Amino acid sequence: MSNYEEDDAPRLGVSTIVVALTVAVLSVAIVYNTLTQSAPPATITQDEASEPDPITGSTRVTVDAGSDDQGGTVTLRYDATIESVQRELAASGLYSGQVDGVSGRRTKLAIIAYQRANGLDETGQASTDLIEHIRYTRQINEAVNMTDAGTTAPRATAPSVKPVDTVTRVQVGLAELGYEPGAINGQLGQQTRNAILKFERDRGIAPTGDISSTLIAELDKMSARSAN
Repeated sequence: MSNYEEDDAPRLGVSTIVVALTVAVLSVAIVYNTLTQSAPPATITQDEASEPDPITGSTRVTVDAGSDDQGGTVTLRYDATIESVQRELAASGLYSGQVDGVSGRRTKLAIIAYQRANGLDETGQASTDLIEHIRYTRQINEAVNMTDAGTTAPRATAPSVKPVDTVTRVQVGLAELGYEPGAINGQLGQQTRNAILKFERDRGIAPTGDISSTLIAELDKMSARSAN
């Protein structure tokens, strides 16, 4: 090859090589970020409460699926009607879960128990009519209690309204904890007694199969723990 041809061949300068290397590094970085830009699963302990989003009307709850690679965030629908029902049922002693406006198994159990106790259609669904019915029931019960205590408050009568009895509350508490008391009907049947016996044995209480203050206190304590 002649000297002319060698001198005429293209040569890469130092600046050109630097630019090429920079472009290559940036390209690799962009590809890497694109492939790995999935947000890592967040974790939450059971002691952390869900927070409703006032803008989207949703409640974001992060659940721990028991495995490092299975955690994730679940967006649940927030409903103000459900929250109001939960508050009223909690005040009536039928609901011990979180008042978060998200319908779950506990909420439906408490609603059905109330509906059954008062002869309503057992839908398990929250509604404004249900809220008013629960509030009215509590007002009637409070008025009756005041009259029984010897006050001058007039006795209220409402044949269609019935206070939630202790048996129903115990049945709901057992059902929430998975002890299967049978139908939540306010009747202390054999299946409910069996559930009470199993709960008593599990909690180290003298097994009786009957409703007692010790049983109710322990149910309340366990329900409060599992609600957190």
